[in-house]
Amino acid sequence: MSLRSYFSLHQRTSPRGSLGIATASAASATAAVIEKDTGGALRLKALESFDGDAALKALSGWQRRTGWRRCRTHLLLDDAQYQLLPVDAPDVPDAELSDALRWRVKDLIDFPAEAASIASVLVPAAHESIRARQAWVVVAHRNTVAERMRGARDAQIELDSIDIPELALRNLALLPAPDSSCALLHVGLHRSTLLMVWKGDLCSMRRFDLTASDLLDATPEEFEALVERFAQDVQRSADAFERHFHAAALGRLWVLDEQAGLPMADALARHLTLQVKPMKLADWIGIDTTRPLMDARARVDFLPAIGAALRAAP
Repeated sequence: MSLRSYFSLHQRTSPRGSLGIATASAASATAAVIEKDTGGALRLKALESFDGDAALKALSGWQRRTGWRRCRTHLLLDDAQYQLLPVDAPDVPDAELSDALRWRVKDLIDFPAEAASIASVLVPAAHESIRARQAWVVVAHRNTVAERMRGARDAQIELDSIDIPELALRNLALLPAPDSSCALLHVGLHRSTLLMVWKGDLCSMRRFDLTASDLLDATPEEFEALVERFAQDVQRSADAFERHFHAAALGRLWVLDEQAGLPMADALARHLTLQVKPMKLADWIGIDTTRPLMDARARVDFLPAIGAALRAAP
């Protein structure tokens, strides 16, 4: 099973757009709706955030009031609910891959392999002559997935799939570079995520403890020191990617640039050999909402939800 169809549930008929839902906890959720206009261009139609013990029920009520219930709906797992593991892909038929990977990761998880829900994607081979390949394996406890589905059902939210934040961010990286290789950096509310994408697939990923609030709260001197240390890790990750994927020279590092007052692209460019560019989603998606796409002070980040909605915008 590919990560694009990870935990897919169903596809509703005649959908109206695509709805992405990201949850940081049971008491917090963000939602984003994307549609295609008559010319086929993507448009971000709506953003909303929900807080409180019944965040998903509040979201469901918003869907009913605004008419977004007909959207294909994609829910992201929380960070603590899954593991994303790089493993060597066994040389087995596609139909046997999931079971083979289950036993390959059994010593890397803290619950029985039989209780795991498994999804995977094969990473492109570093060179055409190389047969051995790697895979990213998403592992979640079966009870965790069932609980997320039950929570959505109790809130009367029809899900088409359950996905993960890294794949949602990968969807954002494909907007400027659908075929070429590139890196994408998201400095979020709880961590920073660096992705390397090639041929449309997630090839490499690193998480960092650095958050948007850390940088916004820093003095100019502290900011520069944080960025310099962070840039060293980013450069090492990029160098490792290019050593492994010989045919995939990174074109550039896109830095998601939606947080006001956080000039990360310019700051990183002073320390990296990569070409660094700020990424404004408005350059690739029509935006029909006035809400900021990210506001760390208000503890709202819509970018993962937007990436989830990009999974299958009809």
